[in-house]
Amino acid sequence: MRSRKADSVTLLSYHRADRDAHFRADAASLASRVAPWLVSISGGKVETHTRRQLERHLQSSLPGRGYLAWDDSRPPIVRVSSDGHVAWVIVRILSRFT
Repeated sequence: MRSRKADSVTLLSYHRADRDAHFRADAASLASRVAPWLVSISGGKVETHTRRQLERHLQSSLPGRGYLAWDDSRPPIVRVSSDGHVAWVIVRILSRFT
């Protein structure tokens, strides 16, 4: 059984991979690390998306963007349940793109 610490380290490595995927406009890579559904909070709006919905959205929006920055404005918050079955990462990103 993996430790909660190891799971947290893995989740943070996914977050770093997501940054790289934004710069490469790689929607499939981004979607591959998402749970079957996710909750997104942006601009005060809460939305729920399936993995496939997210991938379709990214496929249409990423190719036209040239990222200049995609960085944490605060350190990520990572939590893993004591039994390791539930985990989440809360990130606050500052991005700039053309």
